[in-house]
Amino acid sequence: MNTLKRAVKDHAAQVERGEHDAQCEWRPEGFYLCHCSKRAREAAGFTDPPGELIVELPACPRCWRTVEHDGDAFRCYPCCVSWSSTVGDDGEFTDDYGDDLADDLAKWESKRASGGIQ
Repeated sequence: MNTLKRAVKDHAAQVERGEHDAQCEWRPEGFYLCHCSKRAREAAGFTDPPGELIVELPACPRCWRTVEHDGDAFRCYPCCVSWSSTVGDDGEFTDDYGDDLADDLAKWESKRASGGIQ
């Protein structure tokens, strides 16, 4: 399966699971970032990353689920947070692509409309 088909299939599965909202910026032609998880977490009142990772389990101090480790960082995918492998570091959101995402999307749409992106 080529990359575009896989991306469209993966996004459709995420939509089915309710991970995207009506304001989703994701575009199948190549603009793959969106703020859906950020909007959902902010609507739930989760605006500050959790503190230090609890290492004994290891578990996320927000949802208490076991975190995954990929060699570079611990990650809690449901909370969109990661911690460096250095124990004691505070968490950082993994779904914050910056406030200029709407501007990036507008530039991308303009470039696509002018034929710069196929």
